[in-house]
Amino acid sequence: MTDETCRGEPVDGPAPGTVDVWWAPLEPPAPLASLLRGYLSPEEHRRAGRFVHDRDRERFVAGRAFLRLLLGRCLRKDPRELVFRYGPNGKPALEGPPRGLAFNLAHSEARAVCAVARGCDVLGVDVERVRPIEDAQGVARLALPPGEVARLASLPEPQRLRAFYVAWTRNEALLKALGLGLGQPLDDPALGEPLSLQAFELEDGHVGAVAVAGRGWRLRIRAWSWEGCA
Repeated sequence: MTDETCRGEPVDGPAPGTVDVWWAPLEPPAPLASLLRGYLSPEEHRRAGRFVHDRDRERFVAGRAFLRLLLGRCLRKDPRELVFRYGPNGKPALEGPPRGLAFNLAHSEARAVCAVARGCDVLGVDVERVRPIEDAQGVARLALPPGEVARLASLPEPQRLRAFYVAWTRNEALLKALGLGLGQPLDDPALGEPLSLQAFELEDGHVGAVAVAGRGWRLRIRAWSWEGCA
């Protein structure tokens, strides 16, 4: 494998005031499987080995390779040389001198998203595929602020499911941005510093949200391609 394999052309990093949300399919063409594994660190290989099902393992490998390749292109660095550190609740950051690039990764089944921004220290993203869920209102009561739960209950039944996922991704993006544990309700007064929160929608019924420190950020959705990686 040469240094150029699967790296592609450098991508335009996010301009100041812009958050780029890249989305990628986690089931790339089969010939790429062994190639993508070559980008992972020993620790990432160990994490991949903990998955029982092959499909979940391959999706994890594709997600980590996607993250490394994207950041490598943004930073003009070899993606295999990137080293990550993790906060108390698993929020990743890059080791080494500050590069001015904030990022956060999320996935839902066969879809991953990575938000990247420059000039900010707080960034979180979440994505979910809208699908039926048993007792969505009960889950909302456990994981969303009371005001959001009441708002969902007030909606007509046909609108509740999608609204639940929109509210869920907003809450998870905020928690990830702040480096807090996931799956807990978060009231706006507890946020502290001002945060921008923007929702987005992808194809195939996926919804998501990104949270970033400060105000006035512009959101840009970008599609990742595995083309050129074979």
